Amino acid sequence: ALTTEHKEDFKRNGFVKLANVLTPGAVIRLRQELIKLLRETFNTSLDGGVRDRFLSLEMAWVDNPLVRGYVLSPRIAKICADLLNVPSVRLYHDNILSKEPGCGRTPWHYDDHHFPLATDDVVTAWIPAQPIPVEMGPLSFAKPLDVFELVRDVEFNKFDTSYDRRITDVFKNNNVAVEDRGFEIGEISFHHNRSF
Repeated sequence: ALTTEHKEDFKRNGFVKLANVLTPGAVIRLRQELIKLLRETFNTSLDGGVRDRFLSLEMAWVDNPLVRGYVLSPRIAKICADLLNVPSVRLYHDNILSKEPGCGRTPWHYDDHHFPLATDDVVTAWIPAQPIPVEMGPLSFAKPLDVFELVRDVEFNKFDTSYDRRITDVFKNNNVAVEDRGFEIGEISFHHNRSF
């Protein structure tokens, strides 16, 4: 159940991490299915297979009944709606992501430009399919929510780390806090489309 504190944290910071949303068994079963789907789609083995790849598979719920059960979960949808303070939500898409060992980090970003929608009421439920300790580089969040405005004019560069260095300087100069703790099995983060 969401608390008032969860809702206030989401409104202020643009994200909230909730423990025990899924049972360990539910996460393990989902992980098995995702590995199977990625292996079949990309003709590769995971968990020690090809390195340096960032695999992405969208809209799996349409054809896969097990994935559909997670993606269309009424409980997860209710959490999303309650965080946005709306009566219900619609699904934009699902996205299965697998960062293979050695593929590097994802630069700082926010998801707003991925959603061609006429609303800012967008929330992503990010479900790790395994525990993610700090050493694995878990999803990190800058807070508060309006941090994206501080970095709007920082020019992106995908060829080196200069972009992230400039972002780090902006964070330091503006006392921006970063939540970068690991994820326990069954923990889900919910983040606003403008959460950086």
